[in-house]
Amino acid sequence: MSKTFTITIAVCIALFIGLNVLMPLTGPPAKVGVSGWRRIGVPFPVKVENVQYTATGPVVTVIKNQSWIWVGNVGLWLLLSYRFSSWVDRSGAAWWRGRF
Repeated sequence: MSKTFTITIAVCIALFIGLNVLMPLTGPPAKVGVSGWRRIGVPFPVKVENVQYTATGPVVTVIKNQSWIWVGNVGLWLLLSYRFSSWVDRSGAAWWRGRF
């Protein structure tokens, strides 16, 4: 494996981890009367919740919770990352300069 392949796949994996760590931290603003959806899991949502803020605190209603989808998320992301990294490695500097 070349250095280009290793760097590209490391960036893809870091992107996957970043998206899956940052998504649960986002949600509707914590104001009384505000409600919104919170999705956890990229590219397929593993857990979907409806969060509504009331005077007593947030009320979380779980709409979907299927932890087995993590296997599909990781598998699909690794497959796409490997294919993309292989393509970047094969095409070399020509891809970065816009020459195909």
